Amino acid sequence: HAAPGHTQQDRMSRRIALVCLTPASDGDEHGRLSLPSYGVRRVQAAVVADPERPDHVVGLIDFAREDVAAYVQAILAFEPDVVGFSIYVWSADCLVSVAREVRRRRPGCLIVFGGASARASLFDLSYYAPASDFADAVVEGEGEAIFQAICRLPDPMRDGLAGIPGLTLPVEGGWHRTA
Repeated sequence: HAAPGHTQQDRMSRRIALVCLTPASDGDEHGRLSLPSYGVRRVQAAVVADPERPDHVVGLIDFAREDVAAYVQAILAFEPDVVGFSIYVWSADCLVSVAREVRRRRPGCLIVFGGASARASLFDLSYYAPASDFADAVVEGEGEAIFQAICRLPDPMRDGLAGIPGLTLPVEGGWHRTA
């Protein structure tokens, strides 16, 4: 049963894909040093541990190399309702290309960008613009609580984004920053 004030629709389980591209270390280590992408793991932990949505199914996709086709295939096979991309300078080109293709092939999927390089100023560059072609929201700061709130939205999810504090939303002619 749904909690008081919540409908059964609100309680529905979501499939959430978290996507990053963690590069190999570039030092002269003995053996292969494998370091996880810390930021996306923090978001993963927040969503998995959300007591209001314990039924979410969360998948982490990280091929540690630029392979647009592999990322797209893995995301589409997972059949997500929400995709969260964690981008950095080294991964922006690849992961924006992935998001464009996911948007084309799964237009109902909500796409959110976060990470150190996820900024409106990056997406305003002519190479990426317009961001509305591939992103529904950008988190330009700490993302754990914000992404958790996004994943709690009732359907249709896009309609509720403006009510979540801390988001930068692509709109015609620019950006809308929520409270």
